[in-house]
Amino acid sequence: KPAAPSVDMSGLWPGTVKRGPMERQVRGLGALKPEEIHWIAAAQDSRVSQIVRRAGIDPVKANDVILTLSDPDLELEAEKAEWQVKQDEATLANLKVKLESDKLDQKATFAELESQYTQAKLSADRDLELTRLNLKSDLESKLSVDQAQQLQNRVALQKQRLAIQDAAIKAQVDAQEVVVQSSQAAYDLKKKQVDQLTIRAGIDGQLQEVDVEVGQRVTAGTILAKVADPTKLKAVLQIAETQMKDVRIGLDATIDTRNGLIPGQIGRASCRERV
Repeated sequence: KPAAPSVDMSGLWPGTVKRGPMERQVRGLGALKPEEIHWIAAAQDSRVSQIVRRAGIDPVKANDVILTLSDPDLELEAEKAEWQVKQDEATLANLKVKLESDKLDQKATFAELESQYTQAKLSADRDLELTRLNLKSDLESKLSVDQAQQLQNRVALQKQRLAIQDAAIKAQVDAQEVVVQSSQAAYDLKKKQVDQLTIRAGIDGQLQEVDVEVGQRVTAGTILAKVADPTKLKAVLQIAETQMKDVRIGLDATIDTRNGLIPGQIGRASCRERV
């Protein structure tokens, strides 16, 4: 019979057949990239006036100033808004003093009317008694009684005015306080916008990019700088498309950092990347 076909030993993988899972290794080149990147954008149209920090290896704190912007029109509006708040607060203080003074005048008027009414009532009682004794004419007594009655009515009206005085004062003060609050809110907004001209890191990390230069005009939304947190990294690997069929989310992975091997797990997979 014909001899059995021969096979080169280098092309064989001798071993014992086993039952169970089979390990399939998929390799790819990649790089460690930060998980958290803080993109710093301009809040409004402005101009770059100073760059305080440049990208480098030195760490930055969240409150560190990266660069400063300038907007003369915005700064002028903020100053006007601040003066408007002071003016409205002065108007409120002056209104409170005026209303309190008016209230004291009303009380003084009420006290004077009460005194006049008391005197007129005593005079009317006296004249009535003299008329009863035929020592004074009936007409004079009626005039005294009428004068006392008029003063009594004025006292009652003044008392009603005093009763609603506090409510009227509160209404006027509340209205002016709303004006103060409105101007304060407008100033706070302008002040916040001015504060946003000072660009800070935002997070503790490493300043990776500063994408503008001094004198450059930037619009709202323009990316100014990028800060990353180097303590939280992910391995982004480029896997050949022909091997991606064997990559699934949740599979174990080993990242070679050249300083050692770090165990990991696939978090997301696409046709070209990644672990």
